[in-house]
Amino acid sequence: MIVIRAMKIVILCVFSILTISPLLVAAEDRIIGLLTLPQVFGNGACDRFEAETIAVYKRPEKVDTIGTIQVEKQWQFPVNGGGCSGLKVTSQHREEIEFSGKLPTKEFDYEFPAAIVVEIQKNWFRIKLFRGTGWVHASSRNSYLPLEKLLLTNLVYFTDSWDSIIYETPAKGSNKVSLKTNTSVNVLAHQWVNNKLWIKVKFPAKDACGDVDTSIKPVTGWIPAHSKNNRLNLWFYSRGC
Repeated sequence: MIVIRAMKIVILCVFSILTISPLLVAAEDRIIGLLTLPQVFGNGACDRFEAETIAVYKRPEKVDTIGTIQVEKQWQFPVNGGGCSGLKVTSQHREEIEFSGKLPTKEFDYEFPAAIVVEIQKNWFRIKLFRGTGWVHASSRNSYLPLEKLLLTNLVYFTDSWDSIIYETPAKGSNKVSLKTNTSVNVLAHQWVNNKLWIKVKFPAKDACGDVDTSIKPVTGWIPAHSKNNRLNLWFYSRGC
């Protein structure tokens, strides 16, 4: 009887955890781009801007807010000397305090962070929050930077999520190559196949410091932008050498 009662308590606890919040906390979502948020990040490091609060919604419509994105701490400027430090941007959940914390971001340029986008519906963007995801409505101040454009216009490298398999064409004619993580590549093109983004790459290529590893055998081919567990196979240097 005690064992059965204990099992019931465990089942109820698991159910409570799964239903504690309307935020989406399922398997990792594919990153498909970045969204600039000048309302909370300004226009670069040390920008003296007036912060605005961004509403976060459960779905792509202006009902059922689940929280906000806001500046918790503004840039701090030393009395003597230049520079700045301390900007802190958080996603605040309306009901569950444990779902509130630092907003996940990625840099698209030096000291230019942006929200991580996993889904789009017109001017609505589902972005990663401290816990789970939520929808924000973009205004004319916000710019969406799709993943394929970011990879085509920056110095790109393989992440440790890549399985070292390269294809002659998307999903066909695979070969495994031996390359270390962070090997730089040139991105030549992209193609969508069955709702999956493929990137055409060529290596060796110049790294963030302008050096080329001449020991690497030249190869050109295709790889999926995301791994089997939806992590990025490629990313880029936002800060240079």
